Amino acid sequence: MNLTHCTFLIVILSILSDSSFAKQTLFKMQRVQSNTQFHYQWLDHHDNPQSLSFLLPNKKVYGMFRKFKLYQPHLAQRYVYVQLQKAIPKLIDKHSRIRIKKQPENMIIEVEANSESKKSELLQKILQIKNDAQADFLAKNTYSLFTNTFGNTLVKPDHIRIAVESIPLMKPIVENVPQDIEGYITRDSINYVLSWIQSIPYNDLESRATSLGSGFSPPISYSSKIKVTVTVKAHYSHP
Repeated sequence: MNLTHCTFLIVILSILSDSSFAKQTLFKMQRVQSNTQFHYQWLDHHDNPQSLSFLLPNKKVYGMFRKFKLYQPHLAQRYVYVQLQKAIPKLIDKHSRIRIKKQPENMIIEVEANSESKKSELLQKILQIKNDAQADFLAKNTYSLFTNTFGNTLVKPDHIRIAVESIPLMKPIVENVPQDIEGYITRDSINYVLSWIQSIPYNDLESRATSLGSGFSPPISYSSKIKVTVTVKAHYSHP
């Protein structure tokens, strides 16, 4: 079992299908000492009965990405605001002043100094602190920035990081996926995994006009829940 196989399954688990062509018939999850045993039964798209069982460490099941949640702009703004307020006393002196005014979706930074060069210097420093604080908040909550085709900067789950960090968790699952005699993923393997994922019930995505098609849950959410509520959206980032 190699890295490619694990990555393949993680990518599959990170994609939501618009409709389900398989039906779950049984789901069991039971703690066995320091591990959790998972057992699934379902009917695939040909109505053939399928099953999958695997064992995962409790530390991974109940720890990895369990706090992953909807990105909330007001929490991000509050975090950045607090970091700026902490930094201001270290930047100013008796001849300068920095004020932060919070707005519903942004904040205004006002800088005063006894010279234009000093004012420019302070503004650059406070903006850098603002950018660093925003990046820190996104990293702590497993999100990242990206620019869409319209040039808008959006916030989305950090799919690459989640995939990479989920590889150890996915390995026991991949090892139980049917493969050919040489251990390679085949078309039957792909259909097997897809039907398993499609059989796991989840709530429909919200309107694409508001969610931008970015509904997402980490792989562990699909492995450990009977009902997955898709709530993650992409949000505009306000520089």
